[in-house]
Amino acid sequence: QMALSFRMLGRLHAARGRQARAAHWEQRACELGRLINDELWCARTAFYHDRTTPQNFVTPKTAAGFWPLLAGICPPARTAALVAHLRNPRTFNRPMPVPALAADDINYDPRGVYWNGGVWAPTNYMITRGLQLAGQGDEAHRIAVKYVDGLVKTFEQCTPHTLWECYAPESFQPGLAAYTLKSVKPDFVGWTGIGPIAMLIENILGIDLDLPAKRLVWDVRLTEKHGIENLGVGTGTLNAMCARRASANAPACIELRADADLAVEIRCGSRRKRARLRAGKPLALSV
Repeated sequence: QMALSFRMLGRLHAARGRQARAAHWEQRACELGRLINDELWCARTAFYHDRTTPQNFVTPKTAAGFWPLLAGICPPARTAALVAHLRNPRTFNRPMPVPALAADDINYDPRGVYWNGGVWAPTNYMITRGLQLAGQGDEAHRIAVKYVDGLVKTFEQCTPHTLWECYAPESFQPGLAAYTLKSVKPDFVGWTGIGPIAMLIENILGIDLDLPAKRLVWDVRLTEKHGIENLGVGTGTLNAMCARRASANAPACIELRADADLAVEIRCGSRRKRARLRAGKPLALSV
């Protein structure tokens, strides 16, 4: 988290034209990243752990071990190892992903007792966004689909029908509070809304809008008709729609319209197409 904070401070200074300060904070991020990789990576578990002494790793594998993805400090080989953990049902690939504590830990509780196995929207978004930035968009998509599907199933079968503070990893139920072992707080859209909003748009639909850069990247993975209408773009909106396809290998037929000029990149499998979307003018693409 600190490496990420340093990197973001650098980008903020760069945006304000303060290049010396930007370089300082980027250097701090790189230095801390090297230290994290030197000291907190365990070759035996292929995971990032806390340490109590120079010799001893803290044993549990937790969702905190995925922060290096989002911070941009995880080397490719270690990224692959983290993805393997996310796909492994013995650790993090549970019916409701991603538990805060790996399922092979002695303290893991399948009821989702808070941080001993609970599934949390903020850590899930940290993981999926980190995967996307690390070039692992397909894995981010898989996790997001499974997680949001679990939110819907819990919403439908549990009362009150709402979003919860955290969730059980083994069943579609709310998680349990650590001390009372009662259901966690209901009506918790404050962060669980990340799932049906940000993760739905960015990871499931695959629409990534960078408004300051005036850039839209759409990774098309779904085959049914899908898209979004009235997505905020400054004071205006964006409409983006992809027609139904016969298969994942079929071309994606895209229609776009926005109230701002945007550089557009559409990705569909190995295919890429770039175009310029002009404000107020529709754009149709086949990729």
